[in-house]
Order: sequence, then C-alpha cells, then structure tokens
Amino acid sequence: MNTIMLILLTNCLIALFAYRVLFRSRYLFSDRFGFIVSITGGNIVSLVMTNNLFYLFSNHFTVISFVNLLIGVAIGVTIGSLLNSQTLIAGIYSGGTGAIMGTMIGAVSLDPSICSLPTQIYNQQELVLFFGLFGLFLHLLTTLLLLFALKV
Repeated sequence: MNTIMLILLTNCLIALFAYRVLFRSRYLFSDRFGFIVSITGGNIVSLVMTNNLFYLFSNHFTVISFVNLLIGVAIGVTIGSLLNSQTLIAGIYSGGTGAIMGTMIGAVSLDPSICSLPTQIYNQQELVLFFGLFGLFLHLLTTLLLLFALKV
C-alpha cells in the first residue's frame, strides 16, 4: 500500500504542477484549447486519482465509489473553471466520467472475474502495481502533451 500512496502523491504533484502552469497562462487559451484542456485534463486526473484511491480503500466499495465520484466532479470543476462556463460543464462531465472509469478499473483489477477474465494469470498485487504505474505513466504523458500543445 505504500507504493500506491507514493504513486498517488506523485499523481497529485503532477496535477498541481500542470494546473499551476495552465492557470498562469489561461488568458492565452482559445475556446477550443480550453475545451481540450477541460476534457483531457479532467478525465485523466480523475481517472488516475480515483483508481489509486480505490486501491487504498477497496474494503468500503459503496462509500469509496461515491467519494470517488465527488472527487472526480470536483477535479472537473477545478480544471473546467479555467476559462468559461462551457468548459466548466465539459470539466464536470469528464471529471465524473473519469472517476467512474477509475473506480471500474480498480474493481476489475482487484477481481478480474467481474469481467470474466482469467484470475490465475497474475496475482492481485501485480495487477494493482501494473495499473498504478501505467496510470502514472499515462498521466505524465498526457500532462506533457497538454503543456507541449500550450507552447505550440
């Protein structure tokens, strides 16, 4: 569990860094780029963070599912409020969708038989570590692409 907490902390730091850079340059956004930032940023940040939170509190499925949805919507509101009300709505939708997907990925990786996947190939710890590190890589790559698109 310490590895998942470290991955979650790293994801939080990446999200805070990206939000800080985007917040400073929000007056340079066009409506189109703001929409892309809202959809992409809200979705990937909420997906990765709720996935890691599900791993940490998987014993309380109902409570953590609801809390993950609230966290995803809050992340979407935060990122979507960078520009205007249209990007705010897109951020709410993408944050909520990312949170639900993160919760589902966490549930399936802890119990692959939910989706009729074979359970004997990998053990639970390997799957949790794989999805945690893959999410961290995906979050870092998406953040770098967003920041690169800002400079172009």
